[in-house]
Amino acid sequence: MSLNSSVRSAKNSKKLDSVPYPISLSSVPSYPAIKEPFDTLPNFINRDNRSELTKRSLTHWFKPPYPRQPQPKLSQGIDSSYGTSHCHPNILSLIGNTPLVKLRNIVPNPNVTVYAKMESHNPAGSVKDRPALNMILQARQRKILNPQTTLIEPTSGNTGVGLALVASVLGYPLELVMPENATSERSKIMKAFGAKVTLTPATHEMEGAIDYAHEKVNRLSNQYVMLNQFANPDNYLAHYLSTAPEIWYQSHNSITHFVSAMGTTGTIMGVSKFFNKHQLDVEIIGVSPTEGSSIPGIRRWPKAYLPKIFNETAVDKTCDVSIMQATTMARRLALEEGIFCGTSAGGAAHIAIEIASKIESGVIVFIVCDRGDRYLSTDLFTY
Repeated sequence: MSLNSSVRSAKNSKKLDSVPYPISLSSVPSYPAIKEPFDTLPNFINRDNRSELTKRSLTHWFKPPYPRQPQPKLSQGIDSSYGTSHCHPNILSLIGNTPLVKLRNIVPNPNVTVYAKMESHNPAGSVKDRPALNMILQARQRKILNPQTTLIEPTSGNTGVGLALVASVLGYPLELVMPENATSERSKIMKAFGAKVTLTPATHEMEGAIDYAHEKVNRLSNQYVMLNQFANPDNYLAHYLSTAPEIWYQSHNSITHFVSAMGTTGTIMGVSKFFNKHQLDVEIIGVSPTEGSSIPGIRRWPKAYLPKIFNETAVDKTCDVSIMQATTMARRLALEEGIFCGTSAGGAAHIAIEIASKIESGVIVFIVCDRGDRYLSTDLFTY
């Protein structure tokens, strides 16, 4: 796709009313390279046989952000019907509907608008809250989980924190496997939610954590269930159903470029599927680390470990970012925009600003994957 966005924006402006909301999963596209492991995809719209907790979580989660529901007057008291007051039935109902924030000070082109999608505002602090909730709810609906089941999942941090939050609310024991060089804040948060944390050697990187979890599930299959975020369609479907339509409506159908760091790739796959399904002319840009760079939350996967949910045809362009570029931009976001975020968000923002300097006009949205407080034990904010 061309970087000149004036035609793209005009074409998209005619399509807002044609995009259904909420979305039926019966319309979710499937890329040929992705083999769905389940006979039928879950249907978020059909809420029969769901617990009240699940019903209310999903009702809130996929509620369109525009227009907002009117709030009751104080004299009316608190309405017990969900969605008409600020009282939420559980913490899970706060997942999703994150704000879109316009950058005011660091965008070099006055004809380009750059928005930050603040996934750091999810209750466990990252974009991974969405797939964590979806993967557990769908596994529960399929009766894969029971009270004796222990969930186990390899993670670099944020998915594990999201799973720990959801598992604590729904009552599932959880073991998380992560490289020992992950930031200490992550493991402390996981333990605070009651999860068991197993560390693998840093020299084996994320691949070592994946191998450990698979080996344990294969050896003790009657005790452990792995959701497998790297191959589970419920990962990207969370973003197809919520993140993408939120961005579409919040940007008032003006988005021309979407930028996301690529880790498990669930975010970029789900958002890309949504825009392609509804024929919205949005350029999808993935962000990966330069050769030799180690950036938390962004991976340059070896082919043997490439996430099975990833399909390269869903990404229009991949841009490399160095650890120095990602760090510098994360600091600039904090100092100049008041956005306190992690290194991967800094990398995505760097590419978004780079694109803004090259195009004539457009609307760019990048993902703020997590909060900066996850990195206080590192040198990220050591000026």
